[in-house]
Amino acid sequence: MTDTKKKRRSGKRQTNNELATRLALSRRALGYDKQVEFVQAFHSRFAITPQRWSNYESGCDRITVNIALALCDRFDLSLDWIYRGKRGELPAHVLRAIEDVEAVDLRRRKLRGGL
Repeated sequence: MTDTKKKRRSGKRQTNNELATRLALSRRALGYDKQVEFVQAFHSRFAITPQRWSNYESGCDRITVNIALALCDRFDLSLDWIYRGKRGELPAHVLRAIEDVEAVDLRRRKLRGGL
């Protein structure tokens, strides 16, 4: 495998991991601690299995645009947030909730000595 292909694959993995982190962060910010509860709430808009959602949050699979759009419609998220990490289009209440979850995660990492 060429160096270019290795870099491209590595970049895709990193992008998928960042996207996966944002999906998990969004789920938790929306008040769903468990993936199963979130999938049940989302299921009325789009048929998705808990395993599929788990694959999205773990970075194994990349979320499709159709499912991402359904998330945006159902939970007030934005495609810019999901795919690119840009927060500008998020409603204030969603942004605040995401920042609150990030603050909790940061405190937990500090307590564990992760920082």
